[in-house]
Amino acid sequence: MLHYRWLVELEQEFKEKGEVRIFNSKLYIKYRLPVGLDLSRGIYPLQRASHARFWDPPGFMKGKGDTVFHGMTIALALDQKQDTDWKMILRACGATVKTLSDVQKGKGKINVDCCLFASTSLPPHVISTPAYVSKLMQYINDDVPLLDLAWAHQSIIQRKCLPLVGENRYSVSLDHSLSNKCQVFSIKKDRRYEVGDLVQFSRGPKTTSRGRVVGIVSERQGKGCKLEIQLLESNKGFELVDCPSTARIVVDESSLQGNILMLGTKDFYKLGYLPKNSDKSDIFDQVLPKESQM
Repeated sequence: MLHYRWLVELEQEFKEKGEVRIFNSKLYIKYRLPVGLDLSRGIYPLQRASHARFWDPPGFMKGKGDTVFHGMTIALALDQKQDTDWKMILRACGATVKTLSDVQKGKGKINVDCCLFASTSLPPHVISTPAYVSKLMQYINDDVPLLDLAWAHQSIIQRKCLPLVGENRYSVSLDHSLSNKCQVFSIKKDRRYEVGDLVQFSRGPKTTSRGRVVGIVSERQGKGCKLEIQLLESNKGFELVDCPSTARIVVDESSLQGNILMLGTKDFYKLGYLPKNSDKSDIFDQVLPKESQM
């Protein structure tokens, strides 16, 4: 995945030299796009040049290995809008995929390694469990891990199959209490936000801040959600200080203005598509506490 300026610079080089190499590693490094937020590192990694050169899917290294979901059978409990895309993604990563239309053709329970859901389409985000979920669960054994799509997201981004059990943030429960407040790991507003996301948000009519979502509380009776955010302090220019001890504040979901991207310093200063003015940027350099004092 490359920024469109990669093509612009290739065309310019062709005009000047009369020839051009498509895999120019210098240009590739300048115009790589982030592959997604790696929750284990708290930053957006960029694709490695070696992965691109060998066309390595997640799980492969220099043309060798197994895809991240190799040999797995995964059930999908999604609506039709998401179903088709996720089928292709999971199959490209080595999985055999079962949907409601697939399992209804057979009889009895099916053998799967896990079942994936979009947690924001389940209670407490909605009033009741969707019919397609209830119907699919009739074919799923009781001991099958029920997981949010974030598990698949992170497995692909981290290029390894994450454990199916033991991590509450990926686990889905279809038994929901009727309490007025509950802790959740994701919400869906104009877009999906998750615990761990890097966001920009308003603090009054004229103040904008940035931070990492560390907790989300869903409130019933139409009161929306509250998000606990750990502040990322601006150091200078594009730098954001990422310190575990910085202040945390609670904001309403209406304060959210969108996601930001934070890259490791080595990747950040190789980018060729940063805006000149850091005030207009949604891409930032992660600065750790010791570095900010240097």
